[in-house]
Amino acid sequence: MTQQYWIGGFLIDPSRNQISQNNQSQTLAPKALSVLTYLAERQGQVISQDELLDNIWQGAVVSPNTLQRSIAQLRKALGDDGKGQAFIKTHAKKGYSLECDVRWQAEFSQTKTHQAQPSEQAPSDPSSSLQLNANSWFTKWRLIVGAGLILIGGFGAYQYVSDSKSTWFQIKQLRALTATENREAGGHYSPDGEFIVFNRYIDGACLNHIWAKNISTQQEYQLTQTPSVYGSHSFSKDGKQLVFVESSACEVPVEQKICYQLKQLDFNQALLAPLTPQTLLECKRSAIKSAKWLNSGAIVLMQQKAQRWDLIRYLPEQNRSETLYQAPRGSVVSFDYAPKANQIAMITDHGDEQRYIEIINASGEVLSSQPLRLPATMAKYQTIWPSFAPVAEQLVFSSGRQLFTLGYDGTIESLNLALDEPIGTPVFHPDGDRMLVIKGQYNGDIVTLATSNAPNHSTLDDYTILDPTIKDEANGLFQPGGDLVAFISSRSGQSQVWLNDGQVSRQLSQFPLDTYVSEIRWAADGQSLIANAEQELYIIDLSGISQKLNLDFAVETLFDWNSEQQLAWAMVRRQGAVQLAELNLAQSTTRFINHTRPVVWTQRLSDNRIVYSDPRGDFWLAMGLEDKQLTALNGQGSRRRFVIAGEQLFGINDNHQLWRYSFTDNSVAIIGKVPVMVEYITDVRSGVVMMSMTMKSRKEVVEVILQNR
Repeated sequence: MTQQYWIGGFLIDPSRNQISQNNQSQTLAPKALSVLTYLAERQGQVISQDELLDNIWQGAVVSPNTLQRSIAQLRKALGDDGKGQAFIKTHAKKGYSLECDVRWQAEFSQTKTHQAQPSEQAPSDPSSSLQLNANSWFTKWRLIVGAGLILIGGFGAYQYVSDSKSTWFQIKQLRALTATENREAGGHYSPDGEFIVFNRYIDGACLNHIWAKNISTQQEYQLTQTPSVYGSHSFSKDGKQLVFVESSACEVPVEQKICYQLKQLDFNQALLAPLTPQTLLECKRSAIKSAKWLNSGAIVLMQQKAQRWDLIRYLPEQNRSETLYQAPRGSVVSFDYAPKANQIAMITDHGDEQRYIEIINASGEVLSSQPLRLPATMAKYQTIWPSFAPVAEQLVFSSGRQLFTLGYDGTIESLNLALDEPIGTPVFHPDGDRMLVIKGQYNGDIVTLATSNAPNHSTLDDYTILDPTIKDEANGLFQPGGDLVAFISSRSGQSQVWLNDGQVSRQLSQFPLDTYVSEIRWAADGQSLIANAEQELYIIDLSGISQKLNLDFAVETLFDWNSEQQLAWAMVRRQGAVQLAELNLAQSTTRFINHTRPVVWTQRLSDNRIVYSDPRGDFWLAMGLEDKQLTALNGQGSRRRFVIAGEQLFGINDNHQLWRYSFTDNSVAIIGKVPVMVEYITDVRSGVVMMSMTMKSRKEVVEVILQNR
């Protein structure tokens, strides 16, 4: 580890990425401190840009601008405006040199003869070394006290543990900004920091309105006139306009049932009265999401093409779009935009089963590209939505119950906060001294409904809740040949596989913190399950012993499992694209299934033939060369799941009607109308339908105020 050293009156601590003077510390980006240390070790020598780039950014693809930004950060921290160049001198077309004397900390413990100049404020005798040690102990004492601080309410109890890259993140205060019974999401600050804007959902539905709140007066404003499915929003540079993506049913479906519109809203006018957003762009054959306004007035967003996501730039004045960035043989996973730096940070997949953190400018030029270096405790395919932090070359993201920093060099480190409730989407205030997070959770239950004797078109509201809690429960499945029900629940504080025997429930799996279990399936003999946890597959027996399957790709969605033949059907991410595949778990081979339409959900018949639904809501039987459409089901499809039981197929349409299709005579029967809060059907046995239902979804916008920012 590089030792501490002095440059003038500044103490440099590379282990903490800090520059200190007069007991005042600044935290800099690790690469910037590495540049300073490299120059310090060669004090007085002219070091070329190429040598610095090769040694500090080893193996990374970066531009000279990256080095120039680091030099500028160092000069600012050292109080050098770059004109006098008292510390770091620029040599035209040659490189940089550190001109000030360097004194390494070890020298002070080995000699008593050095006499520092008054302006240096460095130790000149043994008592000064004792003072340094005292300051060090005082700093540790402060951190220990901070680690023991308990917050009541808001996040609940938390611990802060200092590390080399997160010392800037210390919480001073937390406060709820939208403490209502509603579900809220997508919190953002206005450019002047006076307002927050967020989505507030209508209870029991996926529809929402966009709201604003004045932080000072606490007054709230409904901005949209009609509820819809509005995505996250972004302000224009002057704060006068909002842009976001709205998704709604297509009037005339072309290739998909849901159409996506890029919308614009006059913020100042909407504060006076709710408005109908203006449509800028409509997509009927592809999906778009995550619109953000650039300083130039262009809008950058993600667009799905051929099962991959690209970053596109839309020019409102010219009403045209163009590709800004396309991952080589892969896909863009997520991104954020920093108006002050005019840069975009992306998480990308290059098709090599490795994810990257890439920084580009507003023109699409790649400034740096680094593979993610995941901590040992983080799942390989953990979802990462980063937000720019107020510290140079740092981003922050939430994994659910933890916050992490992400450096431009790909390093991920935990902020070590133990949270009592899930949080998400951290977004910083323009001043960098606070941030918004969304805190809260879903309350979903597993319900069963007897349909055997129900008259057609009746309202089926006489349901039974399997084992009610205030946590999220989903994906209930009857045990083959047994009386157990397997399901996914967060009742223990995180997502796990559970079993219910009709009286009590017990936890089966022991996945680590922040693991998200998305799907489970029973083995044919009912003695084990297969689970999709963080896009990796595990087989779990009834004693709780689990075995991880070694796959070379991420499993986006697990559809079905034939345990006897050791075959599984899933959507997998291969070379950046999501494809339907048959996985031979015994031989570790994969067969990609040809299908004529994009797949939303699929199930298999007893002979392993595949039935799938597409984005239009149509149903198809995969036949190899040309798939067969099940035309009797036209109009019955939705984006909900469906279940095959024997020679029958069960599903729920957009009118919330439960229906049954017979493969024997190609007929459809409407069983009845289910509650609007039913999300999807999960299993059917002996006339009893099992479904996942949202009971309550409470999420709120919380402001986190940081210490000494």
